[in-house]
Amino acid sequence: VGQGRWVDAEHAFERAAATLYDLPQAVHNLAAMRAFTGDTEGARAMLESLVGRGGAPQPIADATIGAILIAEGRRDEAAFYLQRSLE
Repeated sequence: VGQGRWVDAEHAFERAAATLYDLPQAVHNLAAMRAFTGDTEGARAMLESLVGRGGAPQPIADATIGAILIAEGRRDEAAFYLQRSLE
């Protein structure tokens, strides 16, 4: 990601998330990357699923969703998630 190699990064995160190991950080990173490359709805669904199965704390997922919404210019919705992440 730091090198701007979005496609390679996405494939690496997908491979890591598909292993038999529980790698919630890989799923989180894949969701964040997908959001910033245009698939925000899919990213939100991935994050909500990750929380639902106990793979990530709710505050972290909420903060990431808030950042996604800010990037989309949806500040009112972002405020809800960011506030919830602080609670």
